[in-house]
Amino acid sequence: MDWTQIMLTLIAALIPTGGVLGIFTIRERKTEMMLDNANKINSQWADIVAKEEERRKELKADLDSKDAKIDRLYADISVLRDKNDKLGSKVAYLNAYRCRKVGCIERIPPFGSTTESKEAQ
Repeated sequence: MDWTQIMLTLIAALIPTGGVLGIFTIRERKTEMMLDNANKINSQWADIVAKEEERRKELKADLDSKDAKIDRLYADISVLRDKNDKLGSKVAYLNAYRCRKVGCIERIPPFGSTTESKEAQ
């Protein structure tokens, strides 16, 4: 067999089966497949970004609610601290004026005792 016969046989085999067209479209198919893969990767990354953005919003909302709760608790602590200061002052006052010897002339402390009233006369 010479080269011309081999070439004619190949051409005759490739033309009816679409082999010649396949040879010319291989590059286009390869490019198309690469673009499809790139699109799939891009869509996967877009899904990841969307999920992370949703997670970020959830975390921000959670943080905001915790900040609001902390602010409320600080306000409650302030009210309770003021109340505690007033009660502590009242206890100190009552301890200073509490009579340690009840029902006698020798009242300690001597405020309002009968000795004071007798001395004043």
